[in-house]
Amino acid sequence: MNRVIGLLFVAAIGLPAQLSAAYRAADQGVLLGVARYSAAHGAGWTTDVVLYNPGDFPADADLAYLPTGGRDNVGALEHLVHVGPIAPGGTIELPDVVGTSFGREQGLGALVFFGSRSDAPGLVAPLILTARVRRSGGPGAFGLIEPGLPYYDEGNPAASAVGADVHVLTGLEEDSEYRTNLGLWNGSDPTTSIVVRIDIFDASGRPAASREIALAPLAHVQIERALAALGSSGTGFSARVSIESFRSSGANPHPYFFAYGVVIENATGDPSFIEPAYGGEEPVSCIFP
Repeated sequence: MNRVIGLLFVAAIGLPAQLSAAYRAADQGVLLGVARYSAAHGAGWTTDVVLYNPGDFPADADLAYLPTGGRDNVGALEHLVHVGPIAPGGTIELPDVVGTSFGREQGLGALVFFGSRSDAPGLVAPLILTARVRRSGGPGAFGLIEPGLPYYDEGNPAASAVGADVHVLTGLEEDSEYRTNLGLWNGSDPTTSIVVRIDIFDASGRPAASREIALAPLAHVQIERALAALGSSGTGFSARVSIESFRSSGANPHPYFFAYGVVIENATGDPSFIEPAYGGEEPVSCIFP
C-alpha cells in the first residue's frame, strides 16, 4: 500500500504533460471505463483485460478498481489485486476483470495499474494494458477496444503553454441513431479534489453548453446521454474538458484529470470509445515538407 501511495503519479511531479499519446508503456496508468453488468435481460457486459510486459525483466502489476459515482476512491488503494509475474515480452489475460478479480456482480468504473519488477519490487516497470468491453449472453459479439492510458497523458493545468491542460473529445452525437456518454476521472494525488469544466461545441465551433462537475480524490463519473443532459442534440459535437479549480489537504498538490467518451449506436447498443486528445501539437518535425 505504501509503495502505491508513494508511486501514484509521482513520476509526473514537476514535469509538463508530454504530448506522447502514441506511447503506451508506463509504470502507472488507467483504463478509464471497465464494466460488468448481468445478462438478466438477455445480454450483459463484461470487460477482459490484457497486460503486456514490454520490458527486459519479469514484471508484476497491482490493480485498483475505482467505482463510478463521484465518491472518494482513495480507500480502493487498500484493496489491490496483484498480478504476475509477467515474462519479458509476455502477456497475462484477465477475463471478466470486474467480476473475477474484484468480485463485483455489476458495476462501472476505472482500473488503475502500477507496474514493478518481480525481482525487485521497489523498482518500477512499464506495462501496456488493453481492455475489451464486450457484450455477453446474447447472439453475436460486439463491444469496444480501449487502450490503457499512461499517467503522462493526463490533463495538467500546469501544462497550458503546450496545450496539455485540456482534453478534447470529438465525434460526439445525440440523435435517433446514436447517443454519447462522457466520463471523467480525477487522476490527481490522493489528497486533491477537483472541479472539472466541460464545454460543448457544435459542428461550427459555436459554444453549445457547459457544465462543472466536482470530483473527490480518485473519483470517477460517467454522464449518460451527456449531450441531451446539456440540452444539445445532433451530430458533429466536440467537448473541451479542463480543471476549473481544485483544493487539497496536502502540502504539494498535483491536480490532474482524464476525460473520455463513448458513442453508442441506439439500435444495437454497440459502443465506440473516444480517446482524449490534447489541444496542442507535439513539437516534432513533419515527415512531409
